[in-house]
Amino acid sequence: MALVMEYCPNGNLNDFIVRNGQPGLPEGLSRKLIAEVLLALGYLHDELDVVFRDLKPENIVLDAGMHAKLTDFGLAKAEASSGMGARSFVGSMYFVAPEVTPAASRRYGPAVDIYALGLVAWVAFTGGVTSRNASEVGFRDAPLLSSCHNQRLPPESHEAMRAWLDERREVQDTAGPSPQQSPRMSSFAFAFVDTTTSTEPLRRGSASELRDHPFFTKSPLHPPLTEFSDWVALLPSVVEEEEPMSPASVCTEDSWAYGAATGE
Repeated sequence: MALVMEYCPNGNLNDFIVRNGQPGLPEGLSRKLIAEVLLALGYLHDELDVVFRDLKPENIVLDAGMHAKLTDFGLAKAEASSGMGARSFVGSMYFVAPEVTPAASRRYGPAVDIYALGLVAWVAFTGGVTSRNASEVGFRDAPLLSSCHNQRLPPESHEAMRAWLDERREVQDTAGPSPQQSPRMSSFAFAFVDTTTSTEPLRRGSASELRDHPFFTKSPLHPPLTEFSDWVALLPSVVEEEEPMSPASVCTEDSWAYGAATGE
């Protein structure tokens, strides 16, 4: 048996942000990647009734055409709506929605993915904050931390995220400078993060509803995504081979794929 996976040479979104070396990605690129992730979430939620539950920059990989794709479905929950939602306390630290609690006393659904998308968007816009180690968050939370040594993260808590948004809102109202604000983050981008990271799940909007958010439809910085055809155009074209590719084994041993037969 051969397990074949698509090669995504641009790595994951976290590493791409780190390699970029700037305080956040250009907003046009960020919007494109966020829109593609939103399409993926819409398919999971609406067509498959699946909640991803582990959305973070490391689980968004970028192919050769810089298209965003989701990976690592180990925590995905099927029948998220018909099964009355999920209750397990799972996810990656700092990207878990406030309704996901250790007590498992509250059921949750697709809105947890929307919350995580808002945090991913914030990291893409601003560059995020540097890694935090397990000793800073406590032993109990250590298993939820990413093993990435240069992880870019959102604010350390839901309260810190709202405080950052409130501070930025005051700056916008007074038209004053903000040392914490990336110049690449427009008011439309701010509004998108503000909406999707609401502490109330119903206020975040669904994946399909967010396609009508002003960040996609009205931002003067980018070509708008107003029609369904605009969204379809984001998707990578699929080229089908006339015949499936099959590897030619040079050895009868199972380990041939690892170069054992040639000594490599």
